[in-house]
Amino acid sequence: MELPNGTELTGVADDQGNHGIDIPANKKSRGGEQLKVTSTDAPRNKSTAAIIEVQDTTPPVAPTVSEVTSESPQVSGTAEAGSTVKVELPDGTELTGIADDQGNYTIDLPSNKKFNGGESIKVTSTDASGNKSDEKVIDVKDTTPPVTPTVSEVTSESTQVTGIGEPGSTVKVELPDG
Repeated sequence: MELPNGTELTGVADDQGNHGIDIPANKKSRGGEQLKVTSTDAPRNKSTAAIIEVQDTTPPVAPTVSEVTSESPQVSGTAEAGSTVKVELPDGTELTGIADDQGNYTIDLPSNKKFNGGESIKVTSTDASGNKSDEKVIDVKDTTPPVTPTVSEVTSESTQVTGIGEPGSTVKVELPDG
């Protein structure tokens, strides 16, 4: 057997004609390469080569994802070069893009999809052979400042400042004398 780089590996067929030739770990293929397999009998007669294309069955590594915030207009990161990157938003919407020849991808988020922070986004990568990576899950970080709180009228007789602010936010009142 001849590997794509010209390395030849040999083995002997058993009495049933079965053979198994181990491929060294440092000679593994990525897929798409061609192997030439021949048989030579005792009188040194060599068969015509059987050309076998190595099938890519190795899934890509899970993509990396840059921080996504409540203000982010896109999802970006790195994945296997040329792979299709799928982003699944919390509502099930799926967006896709292609990683460039350096493995970088950027997928624009729809302008009507806004995040509050804490939501999870799922990202996968699928190579040209259809092998899908493990899923990378990233939580959206809340970077949107709360809306300015509304304040009810305050008079010289008021003992409390009341109003409405973002639920769960800390409301701070600064008095004139500090």
